[in-house]
This record gives sequence, C-alpha cells and structure tokens, in this order.
Amino acid sequence: MKDHSGTNSTNTVASLSKLCPVCGHSFSTGKRRGSPQKFCSGEHRHEFSSKARAWATCAYDLGLLSIDDLMAGEGSVRTFLKRLAGK
Repeated sequence: MKDHSGTNSTNTVASLSKLCPVCGHSFSTGKRRGSPQKFCSGEHRHEFSSKARAWATCAYDLGLLSIDDLMAGEGSVRTFLKRLAGK
C-alpha cells in the first residue's frame, strides 16, 4: 500500500517497529520529539519503572548499591555491573 508520499507504507512501518521489553509485542515508534519510545504503552513504561525502582531499593538494602552510585549518574551502572561481576 502506498502512503501520501508515494512510498510503500508497510515497509515504512516495519522499519519503525520495535518490541516492547515488557510484553514482547511490536509497536510502531512513529515520529516524536524527545527520547525514543521504548515501550508499547505508558502502562508498560510505568511497570518497568516500578520494577526497576524496587530492584534498586533491594540492591541498596543488600549493600550492593550506594547512594553515591545512584547520584553518580549513567556511568555508575557500568561500575555497578563490573563490581557485581567481580572485575
């Protein structure tokens, strides 16, 4: 099927399709501003965030993650994983 630009719309949709890490279903990312869409719905984005928050709280409670690790930002994830791996 051709869209208004004359290109095959099924190929366009397929190239913008991703899999939701929560449910595994594919979804179309479309054109939007800001961060790339990672989940098929706001509900699944919220579910992921809730579980990630619970995981971080558990890691903190077990002494595997410090407040300094969290405050250090994105790079701390790699440091944390290296520490868990014993490197």
